[in-house]
Amino acid sequence: KRFFLAPSTACVSLQGLKGVQGERGLKGVQGHPGPPGSPGAPGKLTQPSNPKSAQTNKLKTKPTKNSTRKYLQRSRETPNVTGGKEHRPKSLSRRWSGHGDHFDWPLGTKADPATTCYELGLTHPQLHDGYFYIDPNQGCPCDAVQVFCNFTAGGTTCIRPLQSQIRFHWEQGQKTRVQWLGQQHGGSLLEYAGLGVVQLRFMRFHSHTCSQRMTVSCNGSQSRVGKTDSAQWLVHLTGDSGNEISSHFTSVSRRECEVEVDVHTQVDTELLPVRDLGVEISSGSPFFQEVAVVLGPLCFL
Repeated sequence: KRFFLAPSTACVSLQGLKGVQGERGLKGVQGHPGPPGSPGAPGKLTQPSNPKSAQTNKLKTKPTKNSTRKYLQRSRETPNVTGGKEHRPKSLSRRWSGHGDHFDWPLGTKADPATTCYELGLTHPQLHDGYFYIDPNQGCPCDAVQVFCNFTAGGTTCIRPLQSQIRFHWEQGQKTRVQWLGQQHGGSLLEYAGLGVVQLRFMRFHSHTCSQRMTVSCNGSQSRVGKTDSAQWLVHLTGDSGNEISSHFTSVSRRECEVEVDVHTQVDTELLPVRDLGVEISSGSPFFQEVAVVLGPLCFL
């Protein structure tokens, strides 16, 4: 038998020419952020160099060399520790102006409050005693406090009490030897204008000393036995901590039926403000019905 092989139908294909480049594909998914870079070199802070800015607003000036030198000298002379409490150097706050490479000093207004009156007087030595706004915690100016700045006394910041003149009656027959003002006013404590817990804490942080003065009298009262002598009664004060203020921090002056008490401390600024006041009458002293209290401002420096 003979066999015949059929011709193969398979064709060997040859490689064609390279095609035309296709269209650009769609944008890919964004990758993960890279690692943080190394810290840059420290920058430089510059003061305003344009004299026109000082003419536009006289308050936007930098402190003079003499005033800055006095501030630095005072900071160095202040002891680091007094009575076991560390004293912190007073700080100056500046804000980025947004108009060039310079800072503006706070103006002491409600929209641009200073940290303390001491700072305001240092940066604006042309100012006179008067009312300004401060923001000790340097947060939102919405909680700025209106204070009296006594630049004559070195830049003292004084906050007025909400009620400066108070009267309360001496009640006969009470078993306690001391009668307190707060007990006759529903236990309420003495408050100060705009001074909350946070602002008070920062005010202490920026200060080295605090003081307060008050006058207690029985003027206009009817005494049963002759004229009332202030030496026959004592004034007690309760501080912010709720404890009675020691006589080591007070100086007392007396005249007839009036007692003036000054509280001043460089050791513990948390003693003040005065929160309550009590009167103690010695046995056998003339009787009076009413006690008048004039409460002075709380001052920091």
